Amino acid sequence: MSSAEIIGSTNLIILLEDEVFADFFNTFLSLPVFGQTPFYTVENSQWSLWPEIPCNLIAKYKGLLTWLEKCRLPFFCKTNLCFHYILCQEFISFIKSPEGGEELVDFWILAENILSIDEMDLEVRDYYLSLLLMLRATHLQEGSRVVTLCNMNINAQSLV
Repeated sequence: MSSAEIIGSTNLIILLEDEVFADFFNTFLSLPVFGQTPFYTVENSQWSLWPEIPCNLIAKYKGLLTWLEKCRLPFFCKTNLCFHYILCQEFISFIKSPEGGEELVDFWILAENILSIDEMDLEVRDYYLSLLLMLRATHLQEGSRVVTLCNMNINAQSLV
């Protein structure tokens, strides 16, 4: 069973206890293709609708949850938002694990910055090289968490 299928088969009340899920699901529910936008506030476990509807037409909470589970959650599970949520959850659980940590997150962000640069562009070449040197000096030294986790042999000539 895939992660998206597990999400789709989980009770919505349980899913909404996760603030990260609630944020991604609220984003999905606010897409312009839907006429009525339900929004869940985690802090007080309340639903609100936009645009508001007259008081005498407000759906019961259980009916709203049933409708969302049957008519919105399955579609959410097929979107990139769901896959981004799953990736976010994996990343959060990794950070909280013994292997995870701030240094690894910093390394990942720096590596992403480096990968987004065209090293052949002469206008940003110095910036690119400075980021590579910073990566080498901060994360690719003996004793760093990145080197330890990746079990890398550091060669002084391997970068730049």
